[in-house]
Amino acid sequence: MVRPGEEFFFVMRLRKSVGKRFFVWLAHSRVPQIRVNLRADFGLAPVHGQQHGQTILKIPEKIPPGLYDLEVEGKDGSHFSRHSVRVIDQWRNPFRFVHLSNMNIDDPAAPEFDQLLIDEINLLAPEFVVCTGDFTEWGRVLGNPIDWRRTLEFLGQIHAPTYIVCGDHDDEASFRRHVADNEIGTLDYGEYHGILMLDHAAHPIDNAQLKWLKADLDAHQDVEGFNFVVMHNDDLHVLDMLRRDVGDLPTFVRAHKLRMIITGGHSDWDLREFASKLKGLDSKKDLVYIRTHQSSTCMHDRATGISHYRVIEVDGNQIRYRYRDDTAPVAHDSIPVGRLRVFYSGKNDGTEDAIVATVMNALNREFDSCRVWLAVAKASGERPGVRGGKLVRVLDGGGYWMCEVGVDLPDKGGRKVMVANRAALLPKPLPIEAKLAVGAGEVPGTATGPSVPALLFKKEHGGLGVTYYRCEQKVALVLTNTSDAAEEVWPVVRLNGQAILLDWSAAFGDRKPLIIQPGKSARLPMKLVLGRVSPGEHQLQVFFRSDPLKRLTTFRLMLKQAR
Repeated sequence: MVRPGEEFFFVMRLRKSVGKRFFVWLAHSRVPQIRVNLRADFGLAPVHGQQHGQTILKIPEKIPPGLYDLEVEGKDGSHFSRHSVRVIDQWRNPFRFVHLSNMNIDDPAAPEFDQLLIDEINLLAPEFVVCTGDFTEWGRVLGNPIDWRRTLEFLGQIHAPTYIVCGDHDDEASFRRHVADNEIGTLDYGEYHGILMLDHAAHPIDNAQLKWLKADLDAHQDVEGFNFVVMHNDDLHVLDMLRRDVGDLPTFVRAHKLRMIITGGHSDWDLREFASKLKGLDSKKDLVYIRTHQSSTCMHDRATGISHYRVIEVDGNQIRYRYRDDTAPVAHDSIPVGRLRVFYSGKNDGTEDAIVATVMNALNREFDSCRVWLAVAKASGERPGVRGGKLVRVLDGGGYWMCEVGVDLPDKGGRKVMVANRAALLPKPLPIEAKLAVGAGEVPGTATGPSVPALLFKKEHGGLGVTYYRCEQKVALVLTNTSDAAEEVWPVVRLNGQAILLDWSAAFGDRKPLIIQPGKSARLPMKLVLGRVSPGEHQLQVFFRSDPLKRLTTFRLMLKQAR
């Protein structure tokens, strides 16, 4: 991961068929027409007994941020290192990354990798991904290096730097040939430093690797962010070894800013296993232990047969990694696949003048700064525009525009975004301003923290054994027509994934839609009845039926359930 203008080491295995001189290119992973020459016609300085050659390459100052393939043109043709360079315009903070755990593909319950993982990870647009081994079930037993090819082809669909460590089911003997030149290593994201360990049942961490770990932590104890460790083994034996070596483990952890240990596993950590090894370490300020449910349909141990992944959000020294499910029995639940989806109105291949994507989030949490990539045909004289999202950047694909669109997803809701090659194709929003009135005051759409109003719901019982929740607080939707003409509107309100009824009768009778005169406002009280209540912060969502893009106005609310 490098920024424009920065340099990096390039190392290549030398073979006679390649020749003595090379050309090196970067090719954008999403728009291969974007190719940047790094250094033309050069040789490599031999290293490691002349089996490898190395040089220093520099990223151009003007290059679109993104993930790139590294292409080498030699005497015998082109050679590729897929998705090997990530050009970053800036190190982000806060940021998020994703953890994928054991997959054990070829197990009878998991014959193939789960494609849904790819789609959801790319939508979330993490800064990087870490994978903690056991990609296939029989790789080590059968000594099958082809498994790495399958694994890399699958992970190569992720449009983010992806780092992997070996598990005890993987063919470790062929790791250096097919994956990386060492089974251990490091990764850096700005002021955050990750350490990739080789620790599993068939190759447990030894004293030599512990010494390397301590030396690396010593060298990075002054990072402004923090250090974290990634390994396959979930038994936290590394903490036992550190405690024996340094004595006072909590002091060592704090002094070296060791903030996370991420391990493989078949199920989410239940807060009990290996908890004694975390004695004296506070997860809120010291060390967080993260183990994630299997990222496949495999059902080893206590896995459910549904693929999961972990979203880890970092803000300074704070880490958010717990998925708050409606029925979660475990505090550390990860995210099941299938809850984040994208639906397209047409072919997203750059042949159409406009395309609409509907992004659905059925999870009990919101996700800001997601990414949708939409391609539209070129139209003479105009660059593409967007509605319903933020146009992050436009890449020239020759005969089409590739548009990176930012989308903020509300919890248990969705958004529609549209990209078109002509402004005339983009629908305008209704000239209606929506506000929320809670009691005597109004709630801005950007309310956060202490300013978020709380709604208290009480459990009630209806006929035939039906249970529901009712809030008696007075909440109303206030709509103002900002145009100079009468507007016909039909608002729709949703909260916690459920429709909220509006009381039209007082001012409008039963007539729908209602008509708001220029400069006038309409006040619609809400009937706050829900079939379920998920305590915590949510977004009340308002849109209009007549808007083809169903653009949302959102208001943050804290839902509480009376005991």
